[in-house]
Order: sequence, then C-alpha cells, then structure tokens
Amino acid sequence: MADQSKSVRDEDGALNATHESQTSIKNVASLQRFVDSVRKGHEDNWAKLDWDGTADQALDYIECQIAVQSATSEQRRRDEMVERVAMTRTMDALRFLTKTSFVLVGQLRSKQVSRAKALEALLIQATTFNRDLFGFEDERYGLVIHLVEASSTAGGPMVLKPVARVVHPALSPVGRDWPVNKGHMGRSFTSNQLMVSGDIRHTEAWDHTTAQARDPDNYVSVMTRPLYAPDSKTPVGTITVSSSRLDHFMSEGDSAARAFDSLASLSNLLVLEVP
Repeated sequence: MADQSKSVRDEDGALNATHESQTSIKNVASLQRFVDSVRKGHEDNWAKLDWDGTADQALDYIECQIAVQSATSEQRRRDEMVERVAMTRTMDALRFLTKTSFVLVGQLRSKQVSRAKALEALLIQATTFNRDLFGFEDERYGLVIHLVEASSTAGGPMVLKPVARVVHPALSPVGRDWPVNKGHMGRSFTSNQLMVSGDIRHTEAWDHTTAQARDPDNYVSVMTRPLYAPDSKTPVGTITVSSSRLDHFMSEGDSAARAFDSLASLSNLLVLEVP
C-alpha cells in the first residue's frame, strides 16, 4: 500500500511539474482525478462526449467555458450600463416635463393660456424627448389628447374630441372625433383602462369604416389611457401615443408604458384645471 501511495505521489509530482512549467495552472493531477471521478461515477455528468480522458483536453474545455462565461458577464455588464443610462435620461426628461406642467398650471390659473394650448404645449415638450420617453427613432409618431363632449345629435353617444395633437410631420395635424364606444380611444375610455397594442390593425379596436388610406401604415402600435375627473374614477378624456413601427408598444410594464403613464398624469393636472 505504501509503495502504491508513493507511486501515485511520484506520478502526481511529475505531472504537476510538467504542466506548471508550461502553464499557470496548479495541481493538475488532482484536477484530473476529480474529473475522472465525476465522469466515471456519474455517467450523464460529462457533456463532452468526445473527451479523450486527458487533463489537457479537460483544461481546454474548462478554459473555453470560463472564457465564454467571462464574455457573457462583460456583455451583461455593458447591457446594464446602457439600461442605467437610458433610465437616467428618461428620469431627466420626466423631471423637465413635471416642471413644465407646473408652469402651465400657473399660467392656466392666471388665464394666460387656454387649457387646450396648455395641453398642446406639454405634448410639444414631450416630443422633444421622444427617444428618451418612448424609444422613437424615425417612426411616424403621434401624441393626442381627447376630451369627451355631448353628441351633437340628440340621443347620440358621447364623443371624444381632440383638443391637443402633436404628430410627425408626415401625419395630418388635424385630429378626429371618436364615439366613446369606438376605436382605440373610445374603447379605452369605455373600459376605463390603459390599452396597449403592438398591432392595432388586427384588433377589434381598428375601425375599418373610418380608416383612411394611409392609416394602416401610420397607426400600427398604440397606447391609450383615460384621463380623469377630480374624483379620479370618472373618465373625461384620453391620451394616446401611436407609432408606425410594428410591436413598438407591447407591455404595460415596459419603460415606454411607464413614461407614458407619467405623461398622462401630468396631462391630467392640466385637464383638472377649470378652462
């Protein structure tokens, strides 16, 4: 037994000496015994079926895996850095819009501007941060606020009328009326909830009877949220952001939806002011 132990120590010493003179890896012999134990003791534990059983090839596999993990970790770190920078820019934009809304509230109370002009001014400022708030690049975008009014027809449904609209230069600056039970705006108003659509053209909210020729190209992904009366429960209007990019807005929890929710809250401050 003593001779066998001595023989193993001698073999380990020779193997370690050979590898340590060529690489910075220590105790190669123990590493090989560990790999052999795992491989032989657990048949399905070794994913490298072409391994020739040597420590050299095991080290090659391990070093390759370490390199992959290191690269993945570095990419994750870079992605997190990009996300932090984007979040900072979004927060800076929202802080600016918050200050703008407070100024506009003051101007409304002193009768310097109308409510429609104040809402339009807020939307104009929001579009200067299109990329930071909504991730717009070269998409045809639109921001519009509708407020509800009684129908001009006796007994007709309430109508959402555009009071402020800021859009991409390629889009018509003139907004449209929407019955409270039709279209993305009307359905959001009636259901009293945020509605997000990656492709509105293939939903029940798409109104084929009123769609214009370029609408399928211009209005693809849409978010609409109700605006409220002082009781915070009764909808009095809606705010909508639209994009020509497919699946631009997909989730109520993504960064664009959160920024949109903040813009809606700021818009609601102005809506609550007596016109």
